[in-house]
Amino acid sequence: MKLREVLAGLIGPEVHAHRIVWNGRTQEVRFRQISGEQARQLRIAVPAELDDEAKGRHFMAQIVAASMLGHDGEPVGHSDEFEQLPEAVKLQLWNAAAVTNGLVQLAAVPPPADDDEASAPPKG
Repeated sequence: MKLREVLAGLIGPEVHAHRIVWNGRTQEVRFRQISGEQARQLRIAVPAELDDEAKGRHFMAQIVAASMLGHDGEPVGHSDEFEQLPEAVKLQLWNAAAVTNGLVQLAAVPPPADDDEASAPPKG
C-alpha cells in the first residue's frame, strides 16, 4: 500500500475541479495536487533579483501552471501566458491552485458577484 493511499482520508482527492467565471461565462478547470518537493522547487526557482511583488506573481504563475490540467488531463506546464490573462481570471486560477494544494485553508479571493461559488470545489 502506498503512503498516499494510507493518508487518502486526510489528503483528499488528487484532482479537484473548480469553476472559473469570467464575463458571465463559467468553465470547469481541473487542478492536481503537486508534491511538496515540486512546490519547494518552484519556490526556490523564483529569480532573486525580482522585488517581493514580482516574486509572488512569478510563484503564483508557476503553481498554477504546474497544477492546472489541460483538456488532455496533463499539466499545462508553462506560465508564459498567465500574465496575459485578465486579473480576475488569474486570481481565480491562483485561488483554485492554492486551495487544491493546501497553500491556503479557505478561499482568499472572493468569487465574482454573479456566481457565489466560483473557484470553489464542487459540492457533493
